[in-house]
Amino acid sequence: MALDLVLVEKGSFTKRTTRRDGYYRKKPTHRVTLTYDFYIGKYETTFDEYDAFCNATGRSKPSDSRWGRGQRPVKNVTWRDAIAYCNWLSEKEKLPRAYNGKGKLLDKDGRVTTDPSKVVGYRLPTEAEWEFAARGGNKSRGCKYAGSNAAGDVAWYKGNSGGKTQEVGKKAPNELGIYDMSGNVWEWCSDWYDSGYYAKSPTPNPYNYTPGSSQVVRGGCWIDLAPRVRVTSRSNYSPTGKGNYLGFRIARTVPYKGKNRPPLSPYNPSPSDEAIVGGTSVTLRWDSYDPDDDAMTYDVYLDNNVNPTAKVSSNQTENTLNRSNLSYDTTYYWKVVAKDVHGATTEGPVWKFTVRNLQQKLVFVEKGSFTMGDTWGEGDSDEKPTHKVTFTYDFYMGKYETTFDEYDAFCEATGRSKPYDSGWGRGSRPVIYVTWRGAIAYCNWLSEKENLPKAYDNKGNLLDKDGRVTTDPSKVVGYRLPTEAEWEYAARGGNKSKGYKYAGSDNVDEVAWYASNSGGKTQEVGKKAPNELGLYDMLGNICEWSSDWYGNYSSSVQTNPYNSTADYGLVFRGSCWGYSAADVRVANRSKDSLTDKGNYLGFRIARTVPYEGENRPPLSPYNPSPADDAIVGATTVTLRWDSYDPDGDVMAYDVYLDTNVNPTTKVSTNQTENTLIRSNLSYDTTYYWKVVAKDVHGATTEGPVWKFTVRNLQQKLVFVEKGSFTMGDTWGDGYYWEQPTHRVTLTYDFYIGKYETTFDEYDAFCNATGRSKPYDYGWGRGSRPVINVSWWDAIAYCNWFSEKEKLPRAYSGKGKLLDKDGRVTTDPSKVVGYRLPTEAEWEYAARGGNKSKGYKYAGSYNEDEVAWYWQNSGNKYLTGGWNLDTLMENNCKTQEFGGKSPNELGIYDMSGNVREWCSDWYGDYSSYAQTNPYNSTADYGLVFRGGGWIDDVSGVRVAKRGGFSPTFTSNYLGFRICRTVF
Repeated sequence: MALDLVLVEKGSFTKRTTRRDGYYRKKPTHRVTLTYDFYIGKYETTFDEYDAFCNATGRSKPSDSRWGRGQRPVKNVTWRDAIAYCNWLSEKEKLPRAYNGKGKLLDKDGRVTTDPSKVVGYRLPTEAEWEFAARGGNKSRGCKYAGSNAAGDVAWYKGNSGGKTQEVGKKAPNELGIYDMSGNVWEWCSDWYDSGYYAKSPTPNPYNYTPGSSQVVRGGCWIDLAPRVRVTSRSNYSPTGKGNYLGFRIARTVPYKGKNRPPLSPYNPSPSDEAIVGGTSVTLRWDSYDPDDDAMTYDVYLDNNVNPTAKVSSNQTENTLNRSNLSYDTTYYWKVVAKDVHGATTEGPVWKFTVRNLQQKLVFVEKGSFTMGDTWGEGDSDEKPTHKVTFTYDFYMGKYETTFDEYDAFCEATGRSKPYDSGWGRGSRPVIYVTWRGAIAYCNWLSEKENLPKAYDNKGNLLDKDGRVTTDPSKVVGYRLPTEAEWEYAARGGNKSKGYKYAGSDNVDEVAWYASNSGGKTQEVGKKAPNELGLYDMLGNICEWSSDWYGNYSSSVQTNPYNSTADYGLVFRGSCWGYSAADVRVANRSKDSLTDKGNYLGFRIARTVPYEGENRPPLSPYNPSPADDAIVGATTVTLRWDSYDPDGDVMAYDVYLDTNVNPTTKVSTNQTENTLIRSNLSYDTTYYWKVVAKDVHGATTEGPVWKFTVRNLQQKLVFVEKGSFTMGDTWGDGYYWEQPTHRVTLTYDFYIGKYETTFDEYDAFCNATGRSKPYDYGWGRGSRPVINVSWWDAIAYCNWFSEKEKLPRAYSGKGKLLDKDGRVTTDPSKVVGYRLPTEAEWEYAARGGNKSKGYKYAGSYNEDEVAWYWQNSGNKYLTGGWNLDTLMENNCKTQEFGGKSPNELGIYDMSGNVREWCSDWYGDYSSYAQTNPYNSTADYGLVFRGGGWIDDVSGVRVAKRGGFSPTFTSNYLGFRICRTVF
């Protein structure tokens, strides 16, 4: 097998988007230098080449999806498969391996290295090498795609691929004669993915070797639209991920042989050029590189001259230098001369920084109460339900968003890289490209500067004055990010609120920089009108990080709320320069990963005002469980409530419960716990209860009267007899992921829910376990299918239901199926407890099991007889195209169970109403016959089946399938339960 490689000569390029249609994760632009030549595969690695590796090593060959092998690019290979191929290729040619067992690069002597120029064996290209080669290296014409400004000339993509890969080399090559660097398959790179590293990757020879959760892929593929196959397009996948869109090409460094080379010019200065420094002491830092690995020394010059002549250090070996006793409001110029041991020298550029005295301005926000959420009724679903929030403490809030001046001072003092400004300017503009961790690090630095206790530990938990983790923001002394509730309270104007929709006005243009007036970028802080408290830019300009993790709202009353539970991401509030007016309301909220950053995202600081005064009584008990007016599904109930003493005093409780509207029966006295179990209650009976809270100083507060009703809820199940069927798109009008069809045999009988799990049933679970109830969008609860539940929520319900009936749980804490003895199993016939159906069970039952009449929908060839879908789930039957605005105008939504006809087995709503979670992870079908199939391998997400009210006719077929993240929730997604028959 002859390798076809192309020489890429060393050089430099600007790593950036080539047009304005780039995604933010490809920015900012930055200069990259490669100090070595390298070879890269002329073509993507083919099936012929990879199959030879599999034959030689006994590995299983990857699936070709029936598209053909040969000269098509290999696909369905993980990053680890790709580097194993590279090592095998090296060993074949008696070259040192490029990777160790952990995927680290190795030099010629087998030592781990972070410099790709030192690697001898075959390897994947680094991300920088890949982009340099794709752009055409030193022969680049600056094309948008790899060799052309027209995607069709050089790329197989969605517009021309026919829905699959094509043989390599059939499109035009780029300037270097390399084929398919745009499109066909995404290509694995050596680097671990880190958007922050890309934004500031050091030169020369960058390679991100820090393990993360995913590896870089470049180039786009056959299924992508044209913008995704540009030379700048980048994405990432788990190193164990694979798919029919994912392959690779090989690379290899050209060893250097020649005379001594001088050091490269010093680069990456800190303070960066033109920086603002917030103190009179500074640590100068720089990077330097000798292409021959020679030892280096440095001379450093610093003074007030534009071309500095004062040598402040000679022949030092470190690349840092501390300078003290600088002057405020003074600009300093400095440069570094690098020297190697052979006498070669390189003088670096002149950099400058200015020393200023920076002071963050704060505004006092007095404690009080407000209604949080979409109080106008025109917001998004995650702004509901509205709920009462009370603050028992005063706090300070930043008058302005934190600026570049302020954050740059932090970077200078700590040696951090400064965030990119998108070329818009720094100074008094709000800082951008800051992660949540970057924001809390700034807060801790600010606290330490003022000799205050830090507000955060290394994991991002809030800390009290003694350094202990706390979930009560009133106990935090240091500077911090505001909680989400503090932010909204302050944005609304606190106790001075006039009820404005925007922060300070009902006219958005008076107070906010947003899409219609920002000019497509941030503006200097304080240029719009402030709100009632004198706070500026609480809406627009930039989105602002909060301390809280993101979660669904609860209708319960809350005191000093702060969500410390890691879940969907960190909250940001306030919207930004690119948002529409609808999205810069005070109630609007969103989230990002704690490592995300962008030109839309910054922060402002907050700080609790310590309380000093006389004893305060407890607050009124709140957050009852069961919730007020709740339906309870058992005769034993655990009463729970929250209470709060603003002085942190120990409390005791008296509990009253009976069937009187104003209960007088004291069922517990002076208990210290905020839970109480009551048994032997009666079905179809309403109970009333209240709690009196008492502190150790004798102050008491009587809570409100709550009530709950006990009902006997019983999930109805349908028996499904074992049998065989053909699974997948047996009608030939579905999607490719419903193929190939394949024979499935189930060797066991099972039960499946006659109806989708309802709000009544799920609410009983929430009442019993103290979980927050999912939002119903105002459509109603009761016999409607439950919505807004994640896969994790659904399996938690199943486990609770099993425990209620004294059955073994069906799922482990990691979501694995368990047998009767609690051991992990991949055979659903061995699972005793309640669970979600497997995908095969679901389709078998939907088709009617052994009573199937072969219907396309669950029980009929006429979708309207059996399914709620977008055309019939609203006020009238819709005709014409699917449009979300039309659906909402027509009040399309879920319907109560049993409103359509059942299928052959008497099961309802397996087509439409809500999509339904299954137990399986999503994966491609195989043509092989299967027995009791269940896919336990985590990959693309968890399977959902059945379609929902939001789907069209094709989405409610019995063969339709899809996948979501296990944490995903939506108003069209629920579940039904299942159980193996023993």
